[in-house]
Amino acid sequence: MVDVFGLENLSRWVGLNDKRDPQKDRLSKFQPISQPRPKKVALALGGGAALGWAHIGFLQVLKEHKLIPDMVVGTSIGAIAGAAFASDRLNELESFARSLTPRKMLTWMDFSLARGGLINGEKLAKELHNHFGNSKIEDLAIPFYCVATDLMTGEEVWFNKGDLVSAVRASYAIPGVFVPVKTGNRWLVDGGLTNPLPVSAARHFGADKVIAIMLDDHWKNRGSIVETGSIAPSFEATSNLLSDIHFPFFSKGSSNDNNEKPKLYRVIIRSISIGQEKLSELQLSRFPPDLLIAPRLAGIEPFEFYKARTLIHRGRQAALLNLPQLEEMLSPDAIDDISHDESLEDISS
Repeated sequence: MVDVFGLENLSRWVGLNDKRDPQKDRLSKFQPISQPRPKKVALALGGGAALGWAHIGFLQVLKEHKLIPDMVVGTSIGAIAGAAFASDRLNELESFARSLTPRKMLTWMDFSLARGGLINGEKLAKELHNHFGNSKIEDLAIPFYCVATDLMTGEEVWFNKGDLVSAVRASYAIPGVFVPVKTGNRWLVDGGLTNPLPVSAARHFGADKVIAIMLDDHWKNRGSIVETGSIAPSFEATSNLLSDIHFPFFSKGSSNDNNEKPKLYRVIIRSISIGQEKLSELQLSRFPPDLLIAPRLAGIEPFEFYKARTLIHRGRQAALLNLPQLEEMLSPDAIDDISHDESLEDISS
């Protein structure tokens, strides 16, 4: 039975009473902390569908340099990557991501138009179980939290204990695409609807400093007039391939062709993305992170999960470009020298 508690009429929690010490149960292969950091540092991983494969590359660099945060908070695809990192299964997630091709993506889509979503999601859930088993959130080596949304009330839901796969599955359940996930007496969907960049959740769970990874590198240019770019050839080729085998969610031809009526998947994803982008802007002003990193992801569509190689590389680039700042915040002897005045600087540019 999952307990759900209210939080000042703004958010809801699943499993509130978490008594873990965030300094305990570190992964043995990670470099031990020689002395406690003066501040608890959290990693907030934003949502963005396929763009989230960039999180893998970013997290790989942290692991390689033994820069381990005190906690990880994820939304949607950020929850998947965060769970893999916190449970030391990042390599498995990378292998899965790199194995995806346009045709293989179809094998993971168990269509179910009569159950509240285009895709039932049981096949993907089974794959998650293959990687995570019956892991509990409270047993992970690094404290982990993820965000979902109550479909009926619109409330934000924070998971900090219980079945890891169920929590992650709820966090990425894009409404209209995936069937909602039943948790207790709630139907849960994608956390990106209420908190696409979970800095506020990280603060609540005790983070003094937050490093946020945002999967939208256009956030500083809202309202600008820009020329319509040309479509990436790889997407055009894939669109033609999938249309030929009667896959109904990919439109044939250019995704930027305004003369052609958008297909269903594009309407759903772009509508959600627009809302999340606007909400992220608002949240950045209300809950600024101490370090904001936005990998360069322009030119890649949110459903191009088969572009893992490029996305992982760009995530690594973003981490390496910001490595000095990351070391200042995450090294064992890090000092408190990053102020909120610098928090919205896009230092990946």
